[in-house]
Amino acid sequence: MKISRVLELLLGIAIVVLLASSLIPTDAGADWIKKPSTIRNLGTPDIAPGGNQPLLWSTPDAVNGGDFVVPDNMAYAITSITVIPQQPGAGTNTIRFNLDGRGRYFWVVPNEHLTHLVFPAGIVVGPGWALNIDNVAQSAGVVTVNVDGYPYRDR
Repeated sequence: MKISRVLELLLGIAIVVLLASSLIPTDAGADWIKKPSTIRNLGTPDIAPGGNQPLLWSTPDAVNGGDFVVPDNMAYAITSITVIPQQPGAGTNTIRFNLDGRGRYFWVVPNEHLTHLVFPAGIVVGPGWALNIDNVAQSAGVVTVNVDGYPYRDR
């Protein structure tokens, strides 16, 4: 990949993060919104082919929190999803994004490198939804998934 393309992608990600962070309300009242980082704060442990993991609170160092459920009177806009293969190689991984156990979105991504999916308008998840990720049985390998987004008042 050309260096100019990499720089262009990094600039695009930085713009999304800056725009998203400017939309975070300061008077939301929910404890979870007061965390120091509301961008890139959800992730999964390793997901083997055929496996399923809930999205958990995470920090830059580890996925270490409890299951994530969008709080009442709030919504969560997902701005990007990063799929990281644990053993890069041939084949593809099919990732399914679930809301309360029902598959909503599917992506087929290469197993040979990290894949970063960006949603400028956001995938909006309403209050009370539990989020989890499937790595379908036909996938090539184990993956970890990070989710970036921002909270806002639903109404």
